[in-house]
Amino acid sequence: MGFLKDSSTRWWLAGGFILALLLITPTILLHPSGTLYGYLIEYARELGFAILVAIPVLLTVEVFNQRRIAQLEKETLEKQARVLVFKGLPELLITTIQDTVVDGAFYRSGYKVSYTLTPWSAAGTPAAEGELVRFVKLNATHQFRVHARRNDKKTFRYETSLSLDGVSRHHAKFLGLTVGPNHYNPAQLAEMADEIDANLMLVRHPDFAVSDVGLLVQLDTETVYPIESPFEAIITSMPSENLVVRVNAPHTLKVSLDTLHQKPMRPHTPPDIGFTHQWVQDLGLFEGQGAMLRWAIQETALPATAVTGVPEAAAAPSA
Repeated sequence: MGFLKDSSTRWWLAGGFILALLLITPTILLHPSGTLYGYLIEYARELGFAILVAIPVLLTVEVFNQRRIAQLEKETLEKQARVLVFKGLPELLITTIQDTVVDGAFYRSGYKVSYTLTPWSAAGTPAAEGELVRFVKLNATHQFRVHARRNDKKTFRYETSLSLDGVSRHHAKFLGLTVGPNHYNPAQLAEMADEIDANLMLVRHPDFAVSDVGLLVQLDTETVYPIESPFEAIITSMPSENLVVRVNAPHTLKVSLDTLHQKPMRPHTPPDIGFTHQWVQDLGLFEGQGAMLRWAIQETALPATAVTGVPEAAAAPSA
């Protein structure tokens, strides 16, 4: 009931209620009859009851009118957008934009993904200098803030997933999740995780209230990739106003970033302290957009006896 936010409206309603009480009270305390004064008291009582009945009726009608006006405004804006913004686009594309962006209840800001890459041995330990690298351990931290776009939709259900494509579930772990004041440890996240199919592990969380300043989220994961699967994808599940990708990798790994967006991410030089690479996307991202991180063993870092045994995908990745 947005109209109640107007102070003058609240004063008028309060004044009407008080007037009704003042008109009704004398008929309770006094019982005159058969005189002009008595008729006036009876009239005041009826008028007071009429005002009391009129107030909830007025509120109901006003709420209905406000909703109808809001719906008309939305329909008008949609028609104008279709004519001006979406001119010439196919109807199915317009509907997709409408559902995912225009009518979306949430968006995210300050999206920052930080990676640490470690060459990994088959024994489950960091690969020694000159040792044949069979795996790469990837530690990732996702940080962002979720904002509600509409006052009627401020309950947010956070879902996240880990791809198991070429990775066993044992090598893909949720290390921790913080949503606002709530923190979930690996054991709790393991209980929440569902293996949707052979390629996806999904964690669904309870609903969280989103405040006016947004809901701060941090997710930590660890994945051990075979050297034959040298990439990690960042796919947004909601509109995001920007994206920053930071990487800390040893000199033995060659790192590159492909953008899943119409505009490439620009390198940020120098990167933040503690990182060797950094890219920034200053434009907004729609649902399903993002970036793909790739890595490969530097040829100069390969053991001489192992060059021919390195998979092609690792020796010559796409840039």
